[in-house]
Amino acid sequence: MNPNRETKFNTICNKYPTHRDEYVKGCWKWLKGRRADDNAEGLWRVWDKLYDLSDYVEKHPGGREWLILAKGTDITEAFEVFHMNSKPAEILKKYYVREAKEPRNYRLTFNENDFYQTIKRKVVKKLKTIDVKKESWKSRFYFDFFLLAMIMSACASVYFENNTLRLTGVCLAGMFACFIVNAGHNFIHLRNNWRMFGCHVVFVNFREFRTFHAMSHHLYPNTVYDLETTIYEPFFKMLPIEKNTLRIMISYVMAPIVHLLSFHGALVYRIASQIVSGEQIFYLDDLIGCAVPLLMLLIGKSAAFTSQNVFEVFIAWNMIIVVASIVFSVIGLNAGHHGTEITHEGDEFKSLDFAIHQMAATIDRLEANSNLFMILTHYGEHILHHFFPSLDHAILYHFRDELIETCTEFKEELRQITLFEATIEQYKQQARTKTFELDKKNE
Repeated sequence: MNPNRETKFNTICNKYPTHRDEYVKGCWKWLKGRRADDNAEGLWRVWDKLYDLSDYVEKHPGGREWLILAKGTDITEAFEVFHMNSKPAEILKKYYVREAKEPRNYRLTFNENDFYQTIKRKVVKKLKTIDVKKESWKSRFYFDFFLLAMIMSACASVYFENNTLRLTGVCLAGMFACFIVNAGHNFIHLRNNWRMFGCHVVFVNFREFRTFHAMSHHLYPNTVYDLETTIYEPFFKMLPIEKNTLRIMISYVMAPIVHLLSFHGALVYRIASQIVSGEQIFYLDDLIGCAVPLLMLLIGKSAAFTSQNVFEVFIAWNMIIVVASIVFSVIGLNAGHHGTEITHEGDEFKSLDFAIHQMAATIDRLEANSNLFMILTHYGEHILHHFFPSLDHAILYHFRDELIETCTEFKEELRQITLFEATIEQYKQQARTKTFELDKKNE
């Protein structure tokens, strides 16, 4: 395949990511690699211009962490998709420093008359007719319900004498803990709010969630710059490149283990990263994750800080995290990004337009789009969410007609499959070793 042909591409970047093949992987190393690759010269880069946003960090409406994490990187894609009006562009001009010395590493485009900017204009226009506050309470209600249900179920797992009730409490608490993470994913993308800390219940810090998900996966899905896809390596590989029969066999053996221990593994990764990197990986707000186990200890059957009770809570809480990890892995890995007909690094795709590339790397699932509960817990309205991550999930359905209309206008297929089909396709993708070419794919 020739990536330089006029209408066919097989990568979105000009440079292979620095540090990608090193272990221990982690968000800190991904950001370190971005700072080495992005030609931002220690500043913030948007297109071919450099800005010094140091004095704006505390003023940023979305929260200071976004800019702190992104310093020294190219934030062009994030700047284009997270902002839904012209005000940020006007503010940006005040912090201009100079033109960048080197070209951009990323080849994605946002041309005025192409797909992304066309649908964005339609969405911005319709957004003005929607009472966002009136509708966004629904997503907040679901999150708060999941949080309350998780706390009650977790406490039940150590309160009752009956083992069946205890096990039921563990399973329910694990399921709701997963739902907190999944529904909390909505709030990770929004301006700072207390619900973004939901992921802390499973040892994941919101800064890391924003890095591996919002800053990496959302902007560069299924590419070598997608940390969410590649962080599972070497246990299993979703990209068809650099994979052989032995790797495939290992991935099928390791997949159940990874499913069981995803969240525990994330904690181990963070500890290893802290030791290896010397950078700040843990923060004071990580203690939020200790709140529920502490409450379990206080509400337990004897409510005493004895070694036996501490051990019981420790076992129960870790069982809850295992259940949450299983549910999260089953939902997350089948969220519509991995399949033999979905574009991954090395596969040919026909356009560098941001939206068309997102649709090539994403597929909607019918059941996940059916209602807000499914949208929040199963990453529904996935394509629209990738286009406009700063919009609350509760209002995404409003723009379905604009998506269909724009697909028709640009003669793009809006693909949908079932959750069952997505699960089967994910396992097929693990075994795929050949990249596809557009002509052969469409035959």
